[in-house]
Amino acid sequence: MDWHIRREGVDFSESLSVDEEGNAVYITGGFTFHIDFDPGPFVDLKQSKGGLDCYLTKLSTNGNYQWTRTWGGPKHDACHTVGVTPQGMVAAAGSSETRSIRYGSRYPDA
Repeated sequence: MDWHIRREGVDFSESLSVDEEGNAVYITGGFTFHIDFDPGPFVDLKQSKGGLDCYLTKLSTNGNYQWTRTWGGPKHDACHTVGVTPQGMVAAAGSSETRSIRYGSRYPDA
């Protein structure tokens, strides 16, 4: 991979993982306020729900933006690592000061 992505907003990246076939790159970290996660000509604006919220972004190995999922609550929530299983399942792990957050595919951008 030989590319660089610049996003508008306040965020940090903690971890990066590539799937076994080399088709996708997953990046996770935290963000505050609002941020446009799509580095291209389109906009995928996400708003944090409080202090610091988590994000998980998928890119192609060419650096093309695919999607971003966010979650968090009114307090400090951050993702610290991401991994991909041989079956292609993606998991992110981190920490949360928020007492109740809904996770999973039933709650995209919870």
